[in-house]
Amino acid sequence: MRETVASHPTKQAILRVHPEFLSVRDSNGSSLDFQALRHTCGAWLALAGVHTKTIQSVMRHKDVKLTLDT
Repeated sequence: MRETVASHPTKQAILRVHPEFLSVRDSNGSSLDFQALRHTCGAWLALAGVHTKTIQSVMRHKDVKLTLDT
């Protein structure tokens, strides 16, 4: 099995390293997911006043429009 796709770790590789991630729940009992964590990261960076191009780079978005629409 591949450990990375385009230099990013695969979901399976991450879950092997952190199996407890599957059992993490929020206060409503919903499971957490990587997209929610990514979105939160981008939102917090924006709220902190980080430049849009920097957020684009951190989020690895190809087009800044995606960063602005997220």
